[in-house]
Amino acid sequence: MLSETTDYCRLILLRHPELDSKFTNIAVGGSEAAVGRRGQTQVMAWFDLLESVPVSTIYCATQSQCVDPARALAVRKQVDVQEDPRLNDQHLGSWQGRTWEDIVKTDGEALREFFAEFGESTPPGGENLGEALERMLGWWQEVAPGALQKTLLVIASGSMISGFATALLGIRLSRSVSLNLPHGGLGILDCFANGARITSWNPTAILGSTPPESAGPS
Repeated sequence: MLSETTDYCRLILLRHPELDSKFTNIAVGGSEAAVGRRGQTQVMAWFDLLESVPVSTIYCATQSQCVDPARALAVRKQVDVQEDPRLNDQHLGSWQGRTWEDIVKTDGEALREFFAEFGESTPPGGENLGEALERMLGWWQEVAPGALQKTLLVIASGSMISGFATALLGIRLSRSVSLNLPHGGLGILDCFANGARITSWNPTAILGSTPPESAGPS
């Protein structure tokens, strides 16, 4: 049983559920994508996992893969959903919506740099992860003052969640891959006035043996 919040805010960070198979090899980035059948099952698992957890508000990116699960959870928990574009995944510019194979053919060197310097390299016409996280941190700066003694759910992409967590923990962005969550995974941060701590991270990993997913935007 998780302790009740007192002098801090609890953030339950949820990576959006697994997407439909037709998006498997697509650079989704900040665009819309449909949740697949396995993803729908992951949402049902959230229902059970969070059944006894009191939640004040659910925040989510405006992408459908985040909004739809957030609304389903909101009905279940009888709370409001706040959609905010600042929580959207990083915009991948001219790569967004294309297959990774096609991007390799036309921008192979830039793509290798993108993953080699993950978080700092910028796709053509897009934004790097650091810039995207500035948006999310701006959102948190507004929300944090009113979040004391509350538990908030946040649904976003994996890269935004791991990057946001490293920022609050004071860890370099390049280390965010160490906090990567699988689709449908969750992490819990307790946020104090002078910092944050991880209370739990990907607790359901013990239930399966699926290898870690890549840390790319999705």
